[in-house]
Formats: sequence, C-alpha cells, structure tokens
Amino acid sequence: MPSGLVGSISHKGPLAAALVTSGKAGIGVDVEQVEEIDATLAKKVLTPREYSSIAALDDRLKLQRIVSYFSIKEAVYKSLDPARQSDIEFDDIEVDVTAIVRTEWFAAEATVRGYAVPFSAGVLIDGQWVLAVAARTG
Repeated sequence: MPSGLVGSISHKGPLAAALVTSGKAGIGVDVEQVEEIDATLAKKVLTPREYSSIAALDDRLKLQRIVSYFSIKEAVYKSLDPARQSDIEFDDIEVDVTAIVRTEWFAAEATVRGYAVPFSAGVLIDGQWVLAVAARTG
C-alpha cells in the first residue's frame, strides 16, 4: 500500500469489496452471507450484553443480527493496528447497534479493549448479505 493510504478487502461467494482511504489510522471491510450457521457461533462471537440484546428476536432476525455483529467485529479487527491484532478476541470487541432497518445501513459503535477511542462502523443488510465497514481514527 502506498504511504499515507490504508485499505481492506473482503470476499464471500460471488461478492467482493475493497476500501482504500487516506486520513484514517485504519479501515476494515467484511462481507458475509446470512445463512443457517452453527448454533455455537453466537456464543463464540457475542458478548453477554450483545447476546441479551437479541434474545427476544425471532429466529431470522436473530440470525441476521448474529451475522451482523460477526461482520462488524471482522471489519473492526481488520482496521486495528496489525501489531495488536494477535491480542484481540471476539469478546474484546463490543458492538452497540443504534438502529437497524432491513435493506438500509445502520450505524454501530464498537469498543476494543486496550483502545481509548471507539470505532465507527456501519452495516448494510439486504436479507441475504451483510456488508460491514469500520474506521479507526486514532
């Protein structure tokens, strides 16, 4: 990557996404497909607070939210300083979803243990696919 630029790539099935920017300390992108998943994924990926926030949802929306949280966490991880990535696990990243509307972007904020500033994130869900982006400014 040329000096002064940061970037991220992701692909899943027939979709691919790439981001490049300047003026950010890190940027991440992730593409995931909403499909039936191993039931243990939620326990591996979600914090207790995140899990409680989806407990009352119907199965389809719960699945979309689990995949969305996973995708946001993947995007945040990609935006981290590479020297610190090996120290971060899924439960070190906590996502706060501020709104969700099917087929539209929703905003999220993620905090990472050991980082003083929160990460800005956004997710687009179209029912089958999830696209998440995250930015680190400091």
